[in-house]
Amino acid sequence: MLPVHDLVAGARHNVDIAALQPVPNTRFLAALHAGLSDLAAAGRPVTVRIIVGQYPPEGADAAALLSSLTSGLPPGGQLSISVATMRSCTAEASCRSFSWPHAKIIAVDGREALVGGHNLWSEDYLVDKPVHDLSMRLQGPAAGSASRFADRLWDFVCTHAGKSAVVQLASYSGGASEVSGTCPPAPPPARLTATSGDGVPVLAVGRLGAGITKDFANHSELARDLAFGAARHTVRMSQQDFGFILGRSDALFPESTLDRLLEFIEKRDGHVYIVLSNRGASGNTGQSYSNDVSFAAFARHLRDKVQKQVDARDPMARYQVRKGPDPINALLCTHIHLAPLRFGPDASWPRGEAIGNHAKLWMVDDRLFYIGSDNVYPVNLQEFGYIVDDRRAAAEVLEAYWSPLWQWSKRAALSGEDVDSCIFRNLTK
Repeated sequence: MLPVHDLVAGARHNVDIAALQPVPNTRFLAALHAGLSDLAAAGRPVTVRIIVGQYPPEGADAAALLSSLTSGLPPGGQLSISVATMRSCTAEASCRSFSWPHAKIIAVDGREALVGGHNLWSEDYLVDKPVHDLSMRLQGPAAGSASRFADRLWDFVCTHAGKSAVVQLASYSGGASEVSGTCPPAPPPARLTATSGDGVPVLAVGRLGAGITKDFANHSELARDLAFGAARHTVRMSQQDFGFILGRSDALFPESTLDRLLEFIEKRDGHVYIVLSNRGASGNTGQSYSNDVSFAAFARHLRDKVQKQVDARDPMARYQVRKGPDPINALLCTHIHLAPLRFGPDASWPRGEAIGNHAKLWMVDDRLFYIGSDNVYPVNLQEFGYIVDDRRAAAEVLEAYWSPLWQWSKRAALSGEDVDSCIFRNLTK
């Protein structure tokens, strides 16, 4: 809670917040309100832009959120606040899909940002059975990229506010609120002094989904595939799911990403470690943290992909008499380390509820890692995150996050060189 308040309250010029519906409430709302109150009391002329992605069939109320945030603020101050809710595509739109902001950002003055997977939902994070998640706080030039990403979303809002039922805008300035008010100006680029050379290389990567531009704008997935294609030793992943099945009879999988991972284990003898959410996991808000794609379905899809590659190289291979273990099972069981999330000896919460994972982390060769909002499973939303290329920073993530996670999760592993009952072998029994 402290980072939310402190980031907002410490702003000197501008604050950008990107969130997902439902809008912030209770304790997260209180933290934002307290931060804005401190800003108003300080009298600094700060511009605050808050954008909330709204998905069907529900919507979010921009004016109501603005009212909650500004209630009790002293009048006549220099604080300017704009709240927008938006969806960039609906099924009836020309893009023929749904798309909305899914990024989670708090960026301040182009100098500091908090980015990752955390939604501002008190019930799911701050009460019982909290969902597991991961975000990153950084300082430096890369923080400004979060606001530049927000600029693109605000361009869409300012073009469509008042013209689309799924784009709302409400503004507050000088103690007065206005529905469908004036669009806020984009913050100027931050003036940052040169570092002493001890900084960490960080690359901001985003995805604009559908409806915002017709140009290629999926650099987040492209960067992931390039990183996996360059892997030499290990790939580690903490994710909600690999498959997406909502409204479909068959699951969708990130095929290009899986191609890179399979190529990595076949050609470079690499090892892939994957921790996923437990099937059926949900939060107190009712939000699902499982796409209802079973581990067996994911394993079967991986095995089928390898089998198709083998068949393409030698169409008669599957009809030949095989002596010894199945080489496909041996490959996957040795090199794919797949496990449901655990953080202790228990397989579920005390009342039997499944444990949810909402993190979006991948790491290559214990050096290069991504933390952001972009899930590996295929959905075309607006996303933002950071890739960090630094062994020392990666070592900190390994020690503080991955090692404890894998210490417990590997005890429930379904595949890997130390697992007796490998899920890939069980598929063929």
